[in-house]
Amino acid sequence: MVVDKLGTTFAALSDPTRRAMIERLSHGPASVHGLTEPFALSQQMISKHIAYLVAGADCDQDEAWARECVHA
Repeated sequence: MVVDKLGTTFAALSDPTRRAMIERLSHGPASVHGLTEPFALSQQMISKHIAYLVAGADCDQDEAWARECVHA
């Protein structure tokens, strides 16, 4: 349903940390470990944020940006 998809997308983008992560990743891929330092978060928290972004983007781990970010 379109409304549910929009809600998921807006929920993913509602968090300032996730928006900052998108900004950081727009400059090139980064590993989960590489994202822990600028955001002062654990790898587990970064992974959770990535999961929200992937769900909000309606893509799976096989898409290029998700694969580069998660597996770099």
